[in-house]
Amino acid sequence: MEDTGFGNLEAFFWPRSVAVVGATAEPARIGGRPLWYLRELGYAGRLYPVNPRHERVQGLTAYPSVEALPEPVDLALVAVPPEPAREAIRQCVRRGVRAAVVLSAGYAEVDAAGRAVQETMAAEARAGGLRLLGPNCLGLLNAKNRLMATFAAGFESGFPPDGPVALVTQSGAFGSYVLSVARQTDIPVGYWIATGNEADVDVAEAIRYFADRPDVRVIGVYLEGTARGDRLRSALGEARARGRSVVVVKAGRSDVGRRAVGTHTAALVGDDAVYEAVFREAGAFRARTVREFVDVLDALARDVPLPAGPRTAVVTVSGGVGILMADQCREAGLDLAPPSEPAQEAMRRLLPFAATGNPLDVTAQVSNRPELLGEFLALAGNEEYEQFLVFLGSRGLRETVADAVDTLARFRESHPEAAVLVSTLVTDATRRLFHARSLPVFEEPSQAVAVARALAGLGAMRRRKPPGPVPSARGPLFGEAWPGAVLGEAEAADQLEAAGIPWVRRRRVLDPEAARAAAAGFPGPVVLKGIVPGLLHKTEARLVRTGVPPAEAGRVYRELEAAAREAGLEWRGALVEETAGGRELFVGIRRDPVFGPTVAVGFGGILVEVWADVAVRLAPVTEAEARAMVTDLRGAAALGPVRGGPAADVDAFARLVARASRLPFEHPDIAELELNPVFVGPEGALAADAVVRLQGNGDAPPPRGRCSGSPRPA
Repeated sequence: MEDTGFGNLEAFFWPRSVAVVGATAEPARIGGRPLWYLRELGYAGRLYPVNPRHERVQGLTAYPSVEALPEPVDLALVAVPPEPAREAIRQCVRRGVRAAVVLSAGYAEVDAAGRAVQETMAAEARAGGLRLLGPNCLGLLNAKNRLMATFAAGFESGFPPDGPVALVTQSGAFGSYVLSVARQTDIPVGYWIATGNEADVDVAEAIRYFADRPDVRVIGVYLEGTARGDRLRSALGEARARGRSVVVVKAGRSDVGRRAVGTHTAALVGDDAVYEAVFREAGAFRARTVREFVDVLDALARDVPLPAGPRTAVVTVSGGVGILMADQCREAGLDLAPPSEPAQEAMRRLLPFAATGNPLDVTAQVSNRPELLGEFLALAGNEEYEQFLVFLGSRGLRETVADAVDTLARFRESHPEAAVLVSTLVTDATRRLFHARSLPVFEEPSQAVAVARALAGLGAMRRRKPPGPVPSARGPLFGEAWPGAVLGEAEAADQLEAAGIPWVRRRRVLDPEAARAAAAGFPGPVVLKGIVPGLLHKTEARLVRTGVPPAEAGRVYRELEAAAREAGLEWRGALVEETAGGRELFVGIRRDPVFGPTVAVGFGGILVEVWADVAVRLAPVTEAEARAMVTDLRGAAALGPVRGGPAADVDAFARLVARASRLPFEHPDIAELELNPVFVGPEGALAADAVVRLQGNGDAPPPRGRCSGSPRPA
């Protein structure tokens, strides 16, 4: 992976002095609110308003320009339109300012002229050693030193509680919303940054910065996209290596990265599936909703351990809610194994009418006998569950819930490897009781189940081995073929087989007699495929015949040739292939324009796009990871013994997938490769058709844009 060139963001988060360019007296304005926050919320550094029309702003001495400041400040907040902002950045460079946040909008997100101003401003900053955040961004905050360098509204009465969570967002509006939710629900956020147009500092660099900070355990990310996949992968990999938990909301399911060249892979694997593979590689959890994003951050902020497995116990005061939670747990892939019979017998001795399977229903009797909760938990705690979901109904609305909080806290202390999640209605005061004892609490039971699913997923991903080194290049595989060429099986099979892809036995023939002779050399009926240049899907042109008896091969050859010529196609003979048996799968290799080579597997054959059952990873993959891809398919059970038939040789298929995933690194001339079908029988896997596109013009990544919601200053 190439050098990602990460810098240092200390000047943004730990400045000793701050200038606000475009500072105004009105706290509601873009240039007024940051200065008001910094003055009123406890920032102890030196503050310098910059406004040539006023001698004082918000009670502080104002200066006409950055160059007129009495010292070179560490951080400048720029809240003026693009052209004045560009001049302010030039002055920052001349005065030795270390970092600048351009809050204002009107740049690349608007038009070409705005993009030109942005690029010039960024180049001048870079040449002068000035780090730049934005433009078109909402700024940042550091709760630890009371730095509120943002114009986000709604924080006049204070920060969210300080803690181990760092939030990184490409959307200012989204980030401001989540920050407000964190403040309302007591989620401890120590750092927050909105990257806007990313003329310099991008989301990857912010992730990397927080991965290096010992006071950050959890990184929440809102991501729309990136043009530098290497930087994002490197940053996420560093977070994983340092034990940071990363939770991502990825917006957009764009198909910008797809290239329609006639392969099923191109139709099935879009940008979103590749981002999923990136997150999986890095051990990052992708939240599907804002609620899930916030809840998982909340749980991780309480230092809830990542479970070692999916075994989950549901402990409930309501049988009905317990059943609902159990249903949701099963849908989430959690293991609700019942306690052992001795444990259940002990529970029944405590409460004869309790339900002692899983869920464990202590019933409303817990109101009369509060000790039941602790006694049931103690018995369940001996059963090697990795997670405990505890539903307390509306008990959290009463201060008397403190007894249950004590019980749950003691249980967690005695079982430090288990995750304990609570669901109950709460008030602000009772929520703080739970949080003071590091207990995540959720009002809706399904929230707790969603968090349990996320924790189990994070734990499983954390246990996977990180990716190994990529293979070295060996040179082109297809020699004299021209750039951008699209090759079918007849042109590509020999080279792919020589490169280590097992293939069905075949012979190329040019006349009916040769077809009959070739067919006689194979046991049983054969497959005949017409060879037509540029025709990738021969079945649709009726140029494939299966189950052909060797004696009929000459006649079928003539029929295929006649069909091709009638359709105006150029006939170049036929392939006679041995009939392969087994399940039909496919393997697709594609160079994503942002992240590089990817590998996809799924059920293949002529209905591959109908099934649309695909697993995607970043290439290359190991045989173990290839087997895991097969397990992820919805139809994976169909590869086992069905109705007394033999199971497919998944290990052989995994070896084929792993080998194919290395080809685009070893042979850079391969842009896309699809093997479909691959016949996976009880003893082996054989490719039986291919489409290959070679590298050519037009393989550069497309431009991407985003918006952050920053207003234009007046």
